[in-house]
Amino acid sequence: MDTVPGYLEVKLSNGKLYGRGACDDKASLLAMAFAFLEVEEIRGTLMYVGVVDEEGDSSGTRYLIENAGKSIPKPNAIIIGEPTGLDKIVTTYRGGFIVKVKVKSRGGHASSPITTTNPIVKVYEIYNKLCRLLSVGNAYDSISITPTVIKGGDFENKIPTTCEMILNIRIPPKTNCLEVLERLNRFIKELSIDNSTSITYSRCIEPVNLRIDNPIARAVTRA
Repeated sequence: MDTVPGYLEVKLSNGKLYGRGACDDKASLLAMAFAFLEVEEIRGTLMYVGVVDEEGDSSGTRYLIENAGKSIPKPNAIIIGEPTGLDKIVTTYRGGFIVKVKVKSRGGHASSPITTTNPIVKVYEIYNKLCRLLSVGNAYDSISITPTVIKGGDFENKIPTTCEMILNIRIPPKTNCLEVLERLNRFIKELSIDNSTSITYSRCIEPVNLRIDNPIARAVTRA
């Protein structure tokens, strides 16, 4: 139900609603709610779920996965309301995980850069090496590595003591978490990093590649 941070003015113009999250993902939630009202009889159980923290750690979805078949029914199929336009049904979706690179240094004065390690420079060197290792191939089939947060430095004339970069890694359907994490772990090992540098990563979410002849996909397409 949630969306990325930021504010866009909420307004209604010519019968259309504008504002942060109006399309992603409030519109599909509302459409599904009205679809539920139209269902008169169904063989089985139909669930309507509005999960939270989807732009964060996906705690809502994780709860569903961990409790499926226990406190809540285990679904046979799931329709996710990510906006894809009114004329497209998406059957593949990238997986991914988060990498955090952190470098420490004793810092120093900007007039003497050769006397110390600049953690900002070192973080970017690691980022560039990681891109060369993982991000190969065309735009669709390659792993994407996107810097989303960087923290380092507090004064224009001072070499900082720390720098941290967060990378959002997205995995295409033709690969998987195990393969990518094995390559990442080899990369970390080959870097021979010391105690001044740390590279950590979150739990990896597998990509999805659904067959186009899947009954649910075909039913939604016909609808």
